[in-house]
Amino acid sequence: MAVIAGAVINGARVAAAHEGHAELVVNIRYSNGGTSDVPLGAVAAELLMRSCNATTLEQLEGQGWQKVQAALIESHNTHNEREQ
Repeated sequence: MAVIAGAVINGARVAAAHEGHAELVVNIRYSNGGTSDVPLGAVAAELLMRSCNATTLEQLEGQGWQKVQAALIESHNTHNEREQ
């Protein structure tokens, strides 16, 4: 698993996704100052909130990118297990 050193959650917001479903959009700030948005579906968002012990979006700020990456991977694996 690749790790982006120094990348942290800069902020998060709820946005409309496909077919009107809500998704969590996490803004990642890199050590070079660049940023990018990472959309998370409901399962990944819940996993991220739990792993960060966060009850508000503001509590995600400053958390490492690795937690976002782990939530995406676990969400993907959970989805694949359900389809089998």
